[in-house]
Amino acid sequence: MPQYALQNPESLEASAETTLSALLEEIINLRSLVIDGAATRLSPYAGNYPVGQCSDSAQNLAHYLSLRRHDLRPLQERLAQAGLSSLGRCEAHVLGTLNQVANILGRALGAPIDQFQQQTFAERYTQALQTMEGNTRHLFGPRNPEREAYIMVTLPHEAALDAGLVRALIRQGMDCARINCAHDDKDT
Repeated sequence: MPQYALQNPESLEASAETTLSALLEEIINLRSLVIDGAATRLSPYAGNYPVGQCSDSAQNLAHYLSLRRHDLRPLQERLAQAGLSSLGRCEAHVLGTLNQVANILGRALGAPIDQFQQQTFAERYTQALQTMEGNTRHLFGPRNPEREAYIMVTLPHEAALDAGLVRALIRQGMDCARINCAHDDKDT
């Protein structure tokens, strides 16, 4: 039978508390950066929305774009090591996911941060997921019944010169195309 060295329980508890506290601080800081980044991104468009308030979908998209401006990999690794969401599937409700992770960390530390919650996360996440799925169908049309995902192709330079290539991609199931404007020149 293998022998395991037991560590001092107080030492383990202090180490876990330090780890969780650092994660909570990082999530709260990231949340602030996401909110500020989204506000900056949306401010030029506020006049296009009734009473200057963007839709929930527009706000979530801005939160998502703001979140993805950061390299989350080190944080995601530490969150996963702590048994928490790694934020990898938060696109439906970015701010809600950050709030939920902060709340879980706060509860684990004995200091819940419930001011981030207005209704249960599960209800809000389900509503946000349904909205995202509806917006996706509205934008791309009905899904191909033979597969779960839409197919987006980043077009190569050759696609600008070969309409047959684009037609072939459509026949093969491409749902939408992406043009990478970082390559080639304005005329291409």
